[in-house]
Amino acid sequence: MLVVLCGPAYSGKSSLAAALAAFGWTIVSLDEILRANGHEPAGGLPVERWHEAFDVATERVKRALATGATVVVDDTACYRFLRESWRGVAALCAAPSRLVVLVAPEALVRRRRENNVTVPLRPHVVDEVLEPHLASFEWPDESEPALRLDADRPAADLAADVRTYILQAD
Repeated sequence: MLVVLCGPAYSGKSSLAAALAAFGWTIVSLDEILRANGHEPAGGLPVERWHEAFDVATERVKRALATGATVVVDDTACYRFLRESWRGVAALCAAPSRLVVLVAPEALVRRRRENNVTVPLRPHVVDEVLEPHLASFEWPDESEPALRLDADRPAADLAADVRTYILQAD
């Protein structure tokens, strides 16, 4: 099974992914791939770096799915074409895929960003990156079946909901 997390910066995707890892699921994080290659995604990167990270992530997902693992993609999946690409990867591997959307209103995103400035949990997403990201985010519509979760809930509670959703899909 491929689980694709979708939500804007500061919606809690990485916290949710960490909670899902406790179930033994494989996590593939584009931010971690970028950082391992010396890039900081929070400051803005050329699109080529994102393509490179996506290619690495795709190969990791394919390898993990080939072993029968449940794989979680930790990325914004902020455009429909990205979500469709992940569904295509799952289909190539003859694996089902599920979309999990962390619904995070801009007020929540901005509050979490401000909290991150005073108590840094991760690199601060600069305005030049955050504002266009929020303005161009393509939320999944009704044509994309998804589990939609309130991003303001604790990660452990969200993970329990995702696990139930995935087990029901099997």
